[in-house]
Amino acid sequence: MKIKRIIDMGILVSCMESALRLYTDDLGLRLQRREAFQGVADIAFLPVGATELEIISDLPPAKEVSSLIAEKGEGVHHIAFEVDNIPEAMKELKEKGISFREPEPKPGAHGTLTAFMDPRSTHGVLIELVQIGL
Repeated sequence: MKIKRIIDMGILVSCMESALRLYTDDLGLRLQRREAFQGVADIAFLPVGATELEIISDLPPAKEVSSLIAEKGEGVHHIAFEVDNIPEAMKELKEKGISFREPEPKPGAHGTLTAFMDPRSTHGVLIELVQIGL
């Protein structure tokens, strides 16, 4: 398995509009696109070089993001690494003792395939593997 790059960092926020003002107006980043993901999350994508920030908030009436924020607070949710082949990467990592939240990869935002490692296997960091171009 070869990690190609950090593809994104997901950041959970309570208020999307306030967060976008910070990242665009104050920090000067550009909003590239915004996506309603699976009817539960509003995700804004802001490129920073070859990496993106994913700003994530609830898409009303969903409360999944709010529940995560109530548990752990606003802030970095995950780091995503791009790989060429998620099934192969998962097999290799499982052989090394790393566990995953789900046994199989799932469809992700903008046509990707994703798999999240269990943070108990990664020193408390939620790591996502992303395969682009299925």
